[in-house]
Amino acid sequence: MSETRPMPKIPEGVFSEEQLQKINGGLDVCSAQQLSDLFSGLQQNYETLIDFTSYVIERVADALPSGTP
Repeated sequence: MSETRPMPKIPEGVFSEEQLQKINGGLDVCSAQQLSDLFSGLQQNYETLIDFTSYVIERVADALPSGTP
């Protein structure tokens, strides 16, 4: 049997109240440009997270003593 997880709570401050209202309203409230801007912002945040994660991994790897697997 497949169970579905409930949607996680969105952390405070990620979206403004206006953005949440537009998201909750669906496509009839947001224009194509607004959706495009939202997705572009999400993509930019994702890429920033990837860069940061790579940086942390490199720092940790460089801090390990040589010969540590």
